[in-house]
Amino acid sequence: MTVPDHAAQETYGAAADPLPAALLAIADHAEQLAAIGGQLDDLRSWQQALERRREGQADPAGYTPIPAPRWWQMAAADRTEAIDRLAAWVEQVYATSYGHLAGMLADCWRQHDLCLFILDFVSELHSVLYLRPSRSARTLADQAELSLRILPTAAELMRAETTRCDHLLAQARRYPVPKVDKRGTGFAGAGGHSTTRRLPPTGDH
Repeated sequence: MTVPDHAAQETYGAAADPLPAALLAIADHAEQLAAIGGQLDDLRSWQQALERRREGQADPAGYTPIPAPRWWQMAAADRTEAIDRLAAWVEQVYATSYGHLAGMLADCWRQHDLCLFILDFVSELHSVLYLRPSRSARTLADQAELSLRILPTAAELMRAETTRCDHLLAQARRYPVPKVDKRGTGFAGAGGHSTTRRLPPTGDH
């Protein structure tokens, strides 16, 4: 009678049951995944810090805004120079690119400080967004906001400011609409007599 080999049975039994080894492997993988997840969190925080730092700094390859004009303090010569700068942007960019919005800008905008404030930040914002070699998704969204929300609101504010202002009234007094002599045009002329001409009858007589 053969005596069973207990060592062989224990070895066979351990080999036949893979669950303990699998559990150990899963535990090892879980630790490795947790370590990788921590590294990804560190990288994500580092990337966000870089993006915040980049947004807070001027783009050396793009446009850097000029200091804001202090219209209420500027001397006449400085004010004229600053207005000429805005006028160049209005002529070269705004009037040629923004259609009916630019058409709402009255000729007397130079004499309205509200228009000067608005055109200053609009022109600078436009330059910041468009005078750069590349653009990100954030820049694209900012360009859309400029055209769809900021510019229409700015144009309406400037239209309201210059509608029926003293400059338009003074211009109307200086250049009144000429009166047209309506005699001979089919309307009642002086004395209420009509000067409409009768056409000769048509057909053979």
